Amino acid sequence: MNYFTPDEPGPLFSFLDLSRLQHEFDYAEYDELVLLDMNHPTRMKKFYEGHEEYFDQREKIVIDHHLPEKNRPLKHALMYGDETAISTCELIFELTSTWRDLIDSEIATILYMGLITDSGNFRHDEQHQTLRLMDNALKLIKK
Repeated sequence: MNYFTPDEPGPLFSFLDLSRLQHEFDYAEYDELVLLDMNHPTRMKKFYEGHEEYFDQREKIVIDHHLPEKNRPLKHALMYGDETAISTCELIFELTSTWRDLIDSEIATILYMGLITDSGNFRHDEQHQTLRLMDNALKLIKK
């Protein structure tokens, strides 16, 4: 399994072990691509542009809290999203609820960071979900 991101994480994430994270996509033959927070080609522009055929032909699972753009959707993609979620990490946390024993402290920390950064430290609460988010965050902290 390989992990790719088009952008270098900011200094806020410097305490995390991101040694397995790559910033250049290797375009190998993968059985499946899982795209997190990248529901549209513009959100993965650095990897996608010039390699449209590669991405368009691959099966993809997309998990995102943004609404997919209808004018240029990803091809061959199974989409899972919820526009009321404040972050993709929240969706992942909810999707893995039956596998909570597999979430170790490292994964919990990364999911927690996603919750707090996308929510602006729980300040962006258009859907009035702060208490639920904080409950999820507490469950992650206990890991």
